[in-house]
This record gives sequence, C-alpha cells and structure tokens, in this order.
Amino acid sequence: MNVTKMSRSFGIRLVKLQSLSLIVPAILNFTKIVLASPRQKKVIISLVQRLGDNVAAEPVDTYIKRLHSEKFVIRIVGATFLEAIVHNPNRDAILPVSCLSEWIYLKPLLKIFRFRVYDLHIHKTFCEKFRLIIHNPNKLDLDISNYLSFGCLLNAYCIGANIPLIDAKPKYWLPEHAVSPFQGSHYIIVHTQSTAAERQWPVKSWNQLISYLAEHYRVKILEIGIVSNLHCCATGYENLCGQLSFTQIAALMRECLLFVGIDSGFSHFANAFSVNKLVLMGNYDRYDTYLPFSGMGDAEVKADLIQFNGTASKIPLKLVTEQVQIKLKDFGKK
Repeated sequence: MNVTKMSRSFGIRLVKLQSLSLIVPAILNFTKIVLASPRQKKVIISLVQRLGDNVAAEPVDTYIKRLHSEKFVIRIVGATFLEAIVHNPNRDAILPVSCLSEWIYLKPLLKIFRFRVYDLHIHKTFCEKFRLIIHNPNKLDLDISNYLSFGCLLNAYCIGANIPLIDAKPKYWLPEHAVSPFQGSHYIIVHTQSTAAERQWPVKSWNQLISYLAEHYRVKILEIGIVSNLHCCATGYENLCGQLSFTQIAALMRECLLFVGIDSGFSHFANAFSVNKLVLMGNYDRYDTYLPFSGMGDAEVKADLIQFNGTASKIPLKLVTEQVQIKLKDFGKK
C-alpha cells in the first residue's frame, strides 16, 4: 500500500473512531423519552437522512401508528430535517439525532430491550459524516446499489421495514397557522439544484426559462433552495434561497400556480401537496428511467414528469417551455 492510500485509510479509521462519541448522547436522549412513558410498549420508526426521503416516507409513519395505535411510537430523524415531520400527528415522540451513525449505534441496543424497530433505511447506506454503513438486510436483497429497481422510494422504505407495500401519496403536515408568504399572488416556484450532479439542469437553461416565464405570464417567479447560482435579473424573479424555513416553503408550495424543479427534496414537497408541477429528470446512476415519487398514476407521471432519455443536463429548453405552456394553459398569457 502506498503512502497516499495508507494516509486515506488512516483518515477514514480516525473519522469512524471519532463517531464513538455519539454512543452516550444517543443512549441518554433515548432514555429520557422512554422514561416519560414507562408503562407503554415502545415502537421505533427510524429514517435519519435527507429531506425528500422523510417527506416521501410519511405513509409509513401513518401505517405503523395505526398498526400500533395502543403503543408509544417514537420517530427518529436527523435533527436537520426535524421541522419537516414535526407536525405529523402519527407518532408520540420524536428523537432527533445528529447523523446516521448515531442511529447505527443506538439500533442494536433497542433490540436488546425487545423494542419493535422499523428501520426504513436502505441496506448499505453510509453515514455522510462518519462513513459508517447501516446494515438493514431484507428478503428481497434490496440495497443502495439497486433500490430504484424496486419502484418508488416508498417501496424501498416498506421493504426495509418489512411491512406491506403502500401505494399512496405522502402528506405534508402543516400547522394550522401556516400561510404562504405570498398569499394572494400568482407565483411559480423553481428549484434548480440537487446534491447529485447528474440531476442538474444547466444554469443557462434555468435563466432562459425564467426569462420566458417573466415575458409571457403575469406571475412572480420564486426560487427556493439553500443557495442560488442563477444570478437572474428577469422581471418578477425573486431569490428566496436560504431565507425560508421548511414550514414556510411548504406553505408557499401548497398555493403555487406551478412548481418546476429537478428531482430533489422539494419535488417531494410538490408531490405531497399534489400541486401543478413539472419535474425534470434524466438518466440517473445506472437507471435510464426511474420513479422516486409514490401515489402517481400513469397519466400523472406522463403529465408531471419529463423522463428524458439522456442526462438531465441535456433536456432541451424547448421541451420544457412546451410542457410549461400546457401546464399554464388555463392561466393565460400576457
């Protein structure tokens, strides 16, 4: 082994060793929740990583709470995504964890005490912080290398949790007071960036699409996300990236005229609210065609998704504008 490989191997081991510091807080925080309801039997549902995954998994939360209505259901989630599920009534407590590795250490301890554990994680998923790998084998040999071959993300969660497949749209639970920051306005939401480079559509194409929308429709064009790289100056365009909470984005999404985005966490928001949407998708990883969203019939898939035969970066602007025209045909142009 050369020096570079030895150094890299040592670095990985050191990071994994550092993850051991998670054991104590994981146990202490879980114990506090358990002691708050000592008489009830406990059921655990865990899905830690990614915003879209936690939105897409909502039907599993609902199913398991109904299945164990007399028991105390604890939902484990990454602290970053707590706000996206906190208003869902189908659990009795939520335990936020810092990362997937914290759950990896906690899971075997729960089984020792014979708690019923529904682990929704896809087998062999790794922790993005400490590089530990979750082991959640299943009867169908589904793992991180093939999970999209089994249909939508919801199917993968059901298989991982060893429950029947659920064919339903997720529901995004909002507090009663939540209202769109642009209530009363006609607006289109765009979300332009993904953590996966293969899912991106070019900046130039986004700028041209936004200019087209501004020229032809009397609407605001609102960009959501973490950060924007568009540098767009079209009339009616507003960059809201990094300014809104998940609750505000969900309330905004619920009342939008149209959502246009790539396959990302916020496209799962759009699916949860059944809004008018157009999701730009191309080949991803080893998959020529894939469907991450649950509860979509063939007609909805055809109308709401551009499943392009090629990378998403090659989707023609003309194809997108033509689909937008169809989506906004009842709204009318300037």
